[in-house]
Amino acid sequence: MNKRIGIVFSESYIRVVSSDHGVLIDEKSLVLWNEKEEKIVLYGADVLGLRDKLQPKLNIINPLEKGQIENLKVFHSLIHLLFTEIKDELRDAEVIIAKTNENDEVLAQYEDIVGFYQPKSIRFENSAKLVAIGANIDINDEYGQIIFEIQKCCATITIFANGEIISSKYLPYGENLLDEKIKAYFKEKKDIIINSETLEKIKYTIGSVAKLKDELEIVITGIDVATKEKKKILVSDSSIRKLFINLFNYYRSAIIKLLETLPFYISTGITKNGMMVVGTLGKIIGVKFFFEDFFT
Repeated sequence: MNKRIGIVFSESYIRVVSSDHGVLIDEKSLVLWNEKEEKIVLYGADVLGLRDKLQPKLNIINPLEKGQIENLKVFHSLIHLLFTEIKDELRDAEVIIAKTNENDEVLAQYEDIVGFYQPKSIRFENSAKLVAIGANIDINDEYGQIIFEIQKCCATITIFANGEIISSKYLPYGENLLDEKIKAYFKEKKDIIINSETLEKIKYTIGSVAKLKDELEIVITGIDVATKEKKKILVSDSSIRKLFINLFNYYRSAIIKLLETLPFYISTGITKNGMMVVGTLGKIIGVKFFFEDFFT
């Protein structure tokens, strides 16, 4: 059996999965870049929390923004740094790249950089299909399966039946909108500016209890808007939780509307089979629970 490699280039992460050896790479799409020497100092999750500690000539860069390659030089440097470690896995493999972009120039760049590592073949597949196959979801089920993917810049609802995508819906609001709302809440209501590390802590803490009614208090550290000094505050989660729920209800409405367009046997089959939630927000237990018991 030929070895297959699945690759996802997204604004949130870069992931490579092998049919033989499972996950080979799973890194956040972040780079600490030295402008003077034009090289990567640090990459992935280790870059989070460094925004307030940067030295001159060092910049935090996400080379993939809004489905585009925003910085080709940095992107190439990051991919070669990562892929050099798995070059033997890539050689002579059937490579499937998630089609996270409809821009032919971007897809050509993906194909070019992966082709450097001499795979047997390269093809593009819908990203939801790759996720489904990787998660052992039976996309050949005649009664339908649904995957809901929350990305940084957007979200996508994809419905499979008999091995094909029979319906999908692109939603223009993703995790970035939630990030902006949370930052704005603390700046406008609490007079502090929070960094990326604190933002992630808030999302994982509040997101984990999104469906619960119990009140939760958390300590947040930020920079005071007036004094520019570090400040700690104790906040209740109720107001922040509303930001999650507002976005999730928007998603819920879109999912219901899409299901209403399907044949009855498909919509009822999907209700029985349940829904898989993927993406960075989908990793948060409370978020998964919110959507995965959507039909109960």
